Amino acid sequence: MSDSSDNILTFIHASDVHISKFVPKGGLIHFLHFMQTAVPLISPRVLIITGDLTDGKDKQKLISQQQPEEWQKYAQILDQHKLRTRFNGTFYRDQRGNHDCFNVFSIESKENYFKQHSAVKDSSGYLLQVEEPFGVYSFVATDGCPSHGFARPLNFFGYLDAPSMQLLEQRMDMAKSSNHIFLLNHYPVSTMLYGQYNRSFKSLVERASVFLCGHLHELVGGIGRQLQAYKANEGYWELEIGDMKEHAVYRVFAVDHDLVSFVDVKLPLDSIPLHNPDLLDAKVEEAIPHPPVILVTNPKDARYLLPKHEPLELMRTSSFIRMLVWTDSPVSSITVTIDGQKHPHSAVHRGQERQVIEGRANETVKVPLWVVPWDPTEYDDAKVHQLQVTVVDGMGKQSTSLTPFTLGRDVSVPLNNDAQGGWIMQQDFASMFRISG
Repeated sequence: MSDSSDNILTFIHASDVHISKFVPKGGLIHFLHFMQTAVPLISPRVLIITGDLTDGKDKQKLISQQQPEEWQKYAQILDQHKLRTRFNGTFYRDQRGNHDCFNVFSIESKENYFKQHSAVKDSSGYLLQVEEPFGVYSFVATDGCPSHGFARPLNFFGYLDAPSMQLLEQRMDMAKSSNHIFLLNHYPVSTMLYGQYNRSFKSLVERASVFLCGHLHELVGGIGRQLQAYKANEGYWELEIGDMKEHAVYRVFAVDHDLVSFVDVKLPLDSIPLHNPDLLDAKVEEAIPHPPVILVTNPKDARYLLPKHEPLELMRTSSFIRMLVWTDSPVSSITVTIDGQKHPHSAVHRGQERQVIEGRANETVKVPLWVVPWDPTEYDDAKVHQLQVTVVDGMGKQSTSLTPFTLGRDVSVPLNNDAQGGWIMQQDFASMFRISG
């Protein structure tokens, strides 16, 4: 890995928007600011939303039912930002969550507003293959909503029946030559039941690098703030993300020379009005000031290594620390320390606005790369080191990134510092609560 900004793919994952005609704060206003501020700031190649696009409850929050106005507002936001298919180099993809199928008793039901107002429209999920000069990256989405969309809490658990598993097999086979496969589902694996066609889910998911999901928000009292687990037998990371509804969280991914890194970002809530305006008239005209977003891609965070899917040896032979830095005003300073010692070299901007060609369109994707020369052999000692990066932008806004990394130790199992969240994600709650006939 040199100082070139080639070979980098970025994407954003968000979930659980819960646009509501009744809830007075969060949800809608967070999503509006996310679209107006965060998405243009990051300018990702792919933007994915893993379900619960709408809230689907009545005013008293007692009855679960589809609210047409919530879906109309969601469609209006997509149209406003030209996100029905692709805009300015960004692919936009959405899928259903359990709230999106409350009382939707078939995909042909008139209550299935997803097929009319979403970007994808296909309730069975999708296969998106992004072809870059440096490889192909596949996003495979499944729809875990029960075919009969019961009201809550009966559809808290998801299910893929045999026809859905057949479709998943077909899509995974089509994606098998990809550099990475990202598997997307609203429900975490721990809240899913999987049928079988030819192959089991466990055999299919071995091809995936990362399983992305939502649904659990942050659980009660924030005990699920980091719902993440490395599935060592299959070799993939399962990463649940906090909700857009209350916590205004989104996750930025970068694939740099096939090393997969991510950072969780919160919208600056202090700048966002607490209360939602009228549902159908609600709009946001201006971006809000956003602190710098820092994502170190080399060396990669040792807690999230993918030994079965990543060329980890590249870190040991690299010439530069590599990081992506998104700011809404010019960078004023970047400070780099390793193990508390200031690094002797300064960060240099090597970013570019890379041209991508889709059909006849010639579009632009921003790759805000900064690099710092380093000698990785100084850290090839089987220890865990701490890389700290602090960025200050031209308006004085500041962010700090902390990245534990290791170069010389056994990395067959990544480091993980969140035992509680990992334990939750390793369980099979759907089977525990399943009622046998």
